[in-house]
Amino acid sequence: MNQKIYKLAISFADFFLDAERLLNNAQVEPRIRDALAGYGYDAARFATGMAYLEAARRSYHQQQDALAARVAATAAVNESWRAARRSLKPLLALARLAFHEDIEAQTTLDLGERASSRTAWLAQARRFYQHLLATPTYLEQLGTYNVTVEQLTAGLAQLETLEAHIQAQQAAQGAAREALSARNNAIQTLDECLKELRTLARIALAADPQLLEALGIVVRS
Repeated sequence: MNQKIYKLAISFADFFLDAERLLNNAQVEPRIRDALAGYGYDAARFATGMAYLEAARRSYHQQQDALAARVAATAAVNESWRAARRSLKPLLALARLAFHEDIEAQTTLDLGERASSRTAWLAQARRFYQHLLATPTYLEQLGTYNVTVEQLTAGLAQLETLEAHIQAQQAAQGAAREALSARNNAIQTLDECLKELRTLARIALAADPQLLEALGIVVRS
């Protein structure tokens, strides 16, 4: 599901730098602070703005971490799926050769075409390994091509690894969505706070454009 992203006109790094300059300079310069206080922007509101800034930074970094975790989880799934397919391919070819006249074995082991979807492919592969390992006559027949129980057990273990990676990927995707939502909310809250402060500053400092520039507010001549 696609999420709506709160967009900024500048990079996040520049957004945070601009926010810090605006909030800090407005507090430390007495003329700016006093002018804003005349419009109700007091110390408590500055503290709220700084809290919003820290929350937005924290949410941004958490979202970046969650994104990296999602990418890593996806890479793990892709690699484990490639490994499982590499192991299955020759075993499947040998089983088709060994049972080319045994319709029942072909059906039981699901020796037909491989499914395109990962979920269906996994189900086919698991059926193949489990039925082979549970059927001594199948093992004996494949043994003529030097296929061992150890090979089949290792292949089945690869499927379990793949399924574990898929579960981890799903969890990482959910965490990434939540982190993105939290970041969007935090960024929007801070951005709205900054817009209000800039608007008040333009009103309060209309007669002193140099003070506005100290806040990073461009004054058109």
